[in-house]
Amino acid sequence: MSTGDCLNWRNTMRVEINKLGTKRNRHLVWMASLAVTLSGIITPAWGQFLGDVAVLNSNAGADSGDDGNVQLATDGAGNWVAVWQSDDTLDGSIGNDLDILVATSSDGGATWSDPAALNSDATTDSIDDLNPAIVSAGANWIVVWQCDMPGGGTVSNVHHSRSADGGSTWSAQTTFSTPSQQNGGTDADPALATDGSRTIAVWSSTRDIDGNQNTTSDADIFMSVSTDGGGSWSTASVLNTNNEGDAAADTTPSIATDGDGNWMAVWHSTLQIVFARSEDNGGTWSPLQPLPGSAGGVGPQIGSDFQRSESDTDAGYWLASWTLGNNVVAARFLDTGPDFSLDVPEGEIEDVWREPVTVGAGTNPYIATDRLGTWMMVWETAAEGGADLDVISSRSVNNGIDWMEALLLEANADGDAGDDTTPRVATDGQSNWVAAWSSDDDRDGIGMDGDLLVVPFTFLPDCNENGVSDVQDLANGLTDPCLTGGPPANDNTNDNGANTNDNTTNDNANDNAANNNANANGNGNDNSGGLDDLIPSGPCGFGMLGTFAVLMLGLGLIQVSTRRRRAR
Repeated sequence: MSTGDCLNWRNTMRVEINKLGTKRNRHLVWMASLAVTLSGIITPAWGQFLGDVAVLNSNAGADSGDDGNVQLATDGAGNWVAVWQSDDTLDGSIGNDLDILVATSSDGGATWSDPAALNSDATTDSIDDLNPAIVSAGANWIVVWQCDMPGGGTVSNVHHSRSADGGSTWSAQTTFSTPSQQNGGTDADPALATDGSRTIAVWSSTRDIDGNQNTTSDADIFMSVSTDGGGSWSTASVLNTNNEGDAAADTTPSIATDGDGNWMAVWHSTLQIVFARSEDNGGTWSPLQPLPGSAGGVGPQIGSDFQRSESDTDAGYWLASWTLGNNVVAARFLDTGPDFSLDVPEGEIEDVWREPVTVGAGTNPYIATDRLGTWMMVWETAAEGGADLDVISSRSVNNGIDWMEALLLEANADGDAGDDTTPRVATDGQSNWVAAWSSDDDRDGIGMDGDLLVVPFTFLPDCNENGVSDVQDLANGLTDPCLTGGPPANDNTNDNGANTNDNTTNDNANDNAANNNANANGNGNDNSGGLDDLIPSGPCGFGMLGTFAVLMLGLGLIQVSTRRRRAR
């Protein structure tokens, strides 16, 4: 193993060890991370394997319409559904107004079905359907979107539809019920979150549904709840408690849940990002409060990293992201365990919401988490020299405290001429991720209209080559020998030449560390899984004796680490 290979391998292992630190294996974390850190690691690498970037909409080479604003969801069983807005006519079968299109994948996002119209009036309407959002809720898939009403202007509704067959067919679209529609008004920017049994839709609206709206330009945040997989919805109500008499434009909401009855919403209001909480499954909401350091921020997103059981005493986190000036930022909210309260006094916001950290330069961030401590952020940024826009990604394995070096989602981004925009990312919670975005680059002859690109990826090492990272295998309770110190099920003592081409989609040298370790035999030794294999001897390793000493030091820090984490 060369010095470079050894360092790259260690970088990969440090990433995975840091991720393991979000679980309860603290003794393993301290021992392994100290061994890796003290053996020369300074900068963590991704430990990420990017699949091939492909076209998501199969008609890209023949269509002339613009496809954009893609959204992704998965049921965690290998099935994925993508929805987006498009003014393509699908070979003349629908009009050239904006409609909501859908495609499905049953192989983890590698291949996709032909696009089809989702909104039931696509063949007859002449108005725009746009801004979709999607979740998987039990056996159902739920989509909401904005629909401009006949006559144009500022009148629009939010519609919803669901599928009970994996996205193949969809129910007729329906509007959310409101007590009145006194001033017409605009419903826009819908978003969804679900805990599997309860789904909450939120959106921005200028409607006066309770007689307390200040002006017709005063947008508030509306919400509706479904407890049957999107089959029926509660009458819309106002989420922001200051709606009586306020004149602020409350827009672009995002919502998340921890699966334990707690929900949090963030949105843009009067040149800042605000949030509100519910501890009773959306029945009541706290007064809105601004996020620290959010003045001037736009486009907020929020997520929660876990679903806590009654016996779980670990703390969890909520993360919010937004655009601040020319940068994308992230801030975290510490959930201190099962007895935590979202009822935060106004003067103590900084005690639970940390100041935002800058993740990178760019705009339009989107975050997702596997609920095991790993967070991904994707966003768009101007390419070097400002010729076009490209999509960027970063990863955090310590709940948003630190973010890894930003990487391009597409290896040839430096050489393309088209704009790549509005990226989205989702995960099945088993280390399988899919990212998608819109691009008007004429790659492979698909034309310069907006089409959708997609890339599946995972985090390595993957010693048993089952498509799931070793860390996730351990979390899932898998007992493959290669995960617990023995040789892998498909022990391979050859050199690693067979895997050298897997990383051609990424120019970053650190990315190859993940694949160079996939067979764990780059040095020609058998994969015995001992300490000398964890920290290879030679130019960047301690060997057996040094590693053992470091691990013993780690044992002495176990209790300190545990106590500090609990104290937080």
